Amino acid sequence: MGLDLDDLTEPERGLWEAFRTGAELDLRAGDAAVDEVGAADGWGEERTVRARVIVALLLGAQQAEPGHVAALRLTGARIVGVVDLDYAEVRYHLRLKDCSIPERVYLYGARTRQVSLVGSHLPGGLEMSLAVVDGNLRLIGCRIEGGLSLAGTRVAGAVLLNRARLANPGAPALNGPRLHVDGDLSCTEGFEARGEVNLRGARIAGDASFAEATLSVSGGVALRASACEVGGGLLCDEVTACGQLRIRRARIGGSVWFTGARVRTEDEEFAVYAADAEIGMDLRFGHNFIAEGGVEISDISVGAHIRLDGATLTRPQGDALVARGITVGGDVHCADGFTALGAVRFNGARISGFLNFRDADLTASHGFALTLTRASARELDLRTATAPAEVDLSHATVGVIRDSAHSWPATLRLNGLRYEQLDQPGTAKERADWLERDDRLSYVPEPFEQLAAFYRRIGHDDEARRVLLAKQRARRRTLSASARGWGALQDAVVGYGYRPERALAWLVGLLGLGTLAFGLHPPRPIGTGSGPPFNPLIYSLDLLLPVINFGVSRAYTSDGAYQWLAYLLTAAGWILATAIAAGVARAVNRA
Repeated sequence: MGLDLDDLTEPERGLWEAFRTGAELDLRAGDAAVDEVGAADGWGEERTVRARVIVALLLGAQQAEPGHVAALRLTGARIVGVVDLDYAEVRYHLRLKDCSIPERVYLYGARTRQVSLVGSHLPGGLEMSLAVVDGNLRLIGCRIEGGLSLAGTRVAGAVLLNRARLANPGAPALNGPRLHVDGDLSCTEGFEARGEVNLRGARIAGDASFAEATLSVSGGVALRASACEVGGGLLCDEVTACGQLRIRRARIGGSVWFTGARVRTEDEEFAVYAADAEIGMDLRFGHNFIAEGGVEISDISVGAHIRLDGATLTRPQGDALVARGITVGGDVHCADGFTALGAVRFNGARISGFLNFRDADLTASHGFALTLTRASARELDLRTATAPAEVDLSHATVGVIRDSAHSWPATLRLNGLRYEQLDQPGTAKERADWLERDDRLSYVPEPFEQLAAFYRRIGHDDEARRVLLAKQRARRRTLSASARGWGALQDAVVGYGYRPERALAWLVGLLGLGTLAFGLHPPRPIGTGSGPPFNPLIYSLDLLLPVINFGVSRAYTSDGAYQWLAYLLTAAGWILATAIAAGVARAVNRA
């Protein structure tokens, strides 16, 4: 049925005429309380426009006045009926400012110029899936219930939702899978969404910003940006979210910022889940970031730095931070008050720069508080605020380790750890406690050998030998009783070959004992007494040295207790020689 111009009301006639020149028709009363769109039910006919009039104008029922560009600019109106522009070709700018549109607005599959609904109230929602907007989509300050649908929509300019409030509990408040925006997506300045914000597979050429936004769902995902591509940055500074922020497999050309954000989940999911993402610049959480539910960023690639300085991650019964397999072009900072209530895992991480836990607080209710298995970094700072209970550095590769005794964990896995430098090497005695904090029962030689090799590189050969001696003592604890006894003897005599001065001390001591005893109680000659003259020093030396024979021990013999002393010196000589040979062979072979 066509539109009868004679049936137009006064405000509709005003809109009809204003359209020809692109002028604005402002129906507001000038009283802020009366003009509030939430009170639109009290607006009378003087502020009411039928939806069919708007549709007719946008579809060409009225022509532009020569020398002007036609446009529909309506402010402060109550629009009754359904604005149905599905699949329409709209050649005019549409601006409905501070209007109330109770029924759902349909622009499904439409092609339009710029669309602006600034400050308007849409209780029935807005359907713009598969639409093409040859300009900006401006929904600044809008209140939309029933959902905003932008699935597959293409916008040549920016999508502006600053100060907008969307509500669609139990369903997406903003449903924009495969949304394509050639400019920015801006949901800032107090933007609110009660219901999921779904940007799965979206393509945004500029920035996607949710700074100072409030996002909430009743369990589940508050922001779903999985598999999306953002040419600029993903900015979530000061976001308050109840529900997961999910950017799995996303590709972000710039930085991702969560500085000052507060995110919590009501289920077992991570508060922030960004696994498999690619980030061209920084990933920043920063001071005052709180994640009640923890963060997972496994297998992400970050071109510059990851910063979690001062952040607080809580997931007491699980992992507070999971960063398995990440690749970082710069540094990773979990320092300056970083707090993790739950395990922190960097298994297999590849960090080109600094991995920093200086003054961090790492607490896990069970298992390892920090795991760096097979991780690599140029520098690693483990000077945490308090010593974590358990840390696993197995098979990690680090250029420089910065640590201090007060932050050494009670349990420390070091098997396979490779490092070039200890910032504070200390002595072998001090590092022995560091090495022996492994809770495994089996003997693990590699940490000792790695530390000894480090001491040799910096010219501390004495410390290296002490470390290798400590290694043999640790090994001895795993042997049988008889082997432990023989090992203890080698340790006492020559320090497993790493303390050869002990052999000389034993030799001098035994030689002095024999010289004194046999000097006071000389042995009697054997046979005719035609042997060499008796000398207690040479006699004792002859008994002690099993290979060299001075002939004195064969020419004289002792009686009683002194005969047993002679046996003791002979046996001690053989034991001393055997221990020296075994120890020297072990030292030469670096066993």
